[in-house]
Amino acid sequence: MFLAKNQVEEEDLFTLIGNYWPFSAKEDDYKEYNKLVFIKDNLESMKEEEVDDYSIALGQLLRWMKLGVELRIDNVKERRSLKKK
Repeated sequence: MFLAKNQVEEEDLFTLIGNYWPFSAKEDDYKEYNKLVFIKDNLESMKEEEVDDYSIALGQLLRWMKLGVELRIDNVKERRSLKKK
């Protein structure tokens, strides 16, 4: 069984969150499920209040992920706009 908690050590989680940078081009290849719109749609289906009722920490993590995706989408749009000019 896949458990997310087994993939990242607790001390590393906060370091990874702190080091996340949603700006600049990414050079990796992406599969369909890695694309921002797919991720955004999945995150938007989660209601923040319901997640908060379950766990305030997970609610904060959900808000952080939503913000990161929005910043990333805005950055991609901005870079595409500059590239067209």
